[in-house]
Amino acid sequence: MYLEGKVAIVTGANQGIGEGIAGTLSREGACVVMVARREKELNDAANAIREEGGNVVAVTADISQEADVQRLVQSTVEQFGTLDIIVNNAGVAGPIGSIWDVDLADFKQCLEINTVGLWLCCREAAAVTKERGSDRMINIGSISGKRPLPQRTAYGASKMAVVGITRALALEVG
Repeated sequence: MYLEGKVAIVTGANQGIGEGIAGTLSREGACVVMVARREKELNDAANAIREEGGNVVAVTADISQEADVQRLVQSTVEQFGTLDIIVNNAGVAGPIGSIWDVDLADFKQCLEINTVGLWLCCREAAAVTKERGSDRMINIGSISGKRPLPQRTAYGASKMAVVGITRALALEVG
């Protein structure tokens, strides 16, 4: 198994791409900490991977909240002794509508989860792994990070920021 002995965190792991990534990492031998806000869906996804023999832990957390991200990374290191991989997959589609119709709170929530949450996860993971220099940060973006769509300003802006954060971190900690 390619990832035997590695420890990974996957955000947005309660469904879709995140659940698939968590399952793949687990099948390759990694211990996987699956993270999402919705506890029931997260536990269902984790149980499905466990039934396949996967070594996963489910942690309910809101990555847009600094304390949740700090608790997530700290508990991962306490439980497994290390952190090798973080996959920043969590995201929301955000509001759809013209600039005149989108509520500021909905716009901010999209940026908080898709951009600030990703940045917080990178910061906390990098603090753990910087001495080893062997960590992997994988940030899931979108075509909207290069070609935003009309009436999707929050999502496009957040995914453009993901591209920028990823490029800057590659230079800073890569």
